[in-house]
Amino acid sequence: MPDLPDDRIWSQELDRRILEIRPEGTVMLYGARENFVDRYSGRYAAEVLEAREEDFPEVPELSTLNNLRDFRAGMIYANIRRFPTVYPTVDIAVFRNHYTEVLLARKANETRYRFPGGFTDPTDPSYEDASCANLEKSVENSPSTNSPIWVPVKSTTGATTMPSTVL
Repeated sequence: MPDLPDDRIWSQELDRRILEIRPEGTVMLYGARENFVDRYSGRYAAEVLEAREEDFPEVPELSTLNNLRDFRAGMIYANIRRFPTVYPTVDIAVFRNHYTEVLLARKANETRYRFPGGFTDPTDPSYEDASCANLEKSVENSPSTNSPIWVPVKSTTGATTMPSTVL
């Protein structure tokens, strides 16, 4: 499930997904205090899962290691030194009426309008194709409450000239 800009919205999305899988019955959620239980504000009960190292048996592949502590230290070091993961995104500015209006949209789980766009798919042939796909999703799949809107472009200089770079 994607991270969302607001814990309340994230909680609502989690509740919605749980209802899809289990529309009836009791649900208990378990998680860490700092990262889940203290942030979840949904309809289900949430309980802190207290786990200790001895609660988890050794993995058979790791039992051949002579020093598990050094192995863990090496894994932590490697993870800290890892290159950052990049998630490319595309945003699209769509103009009309001689560049006096711009299209803004929002997704179902968002409260504010923004330029249409989103994450690219690694299988997209290009960022241009990803832009078109994201624009199509933003415009065509929006429920009526999240319909895209056209807003006037306010110029700081008062100029009404066409931008110098247009795709």
